[in-house]
Amino acid sequence: VVFDNTPLEQMLSEIAAYYGMTVEFQNDDARNLRFHFVWNKSDGLVKVLEDMSHFESVTIEQTDNRLIVQ
Repeated sequence: VVFDNTPLEQMLSEIAAYYGMTVEFQNDDARNLRFHFVWNKSDGLVKVLEDMSHFESVTIEQTDNRLIVQ
């Protein structure tokens, strides 16, 4: 799946739903940040979050069944 100039909230909502997670934004400004990201659905969530760790403006952590955006 290719996300191109996609708001983080939309992108993470789709990814989180696929892995049975919820998303919590602690930084509301991050919701509308736009990114280009290629998501391989065969990758585990840990790998996807590792790939997303290259985003400079946000930090995404997994806690239990939540993805927390800071």
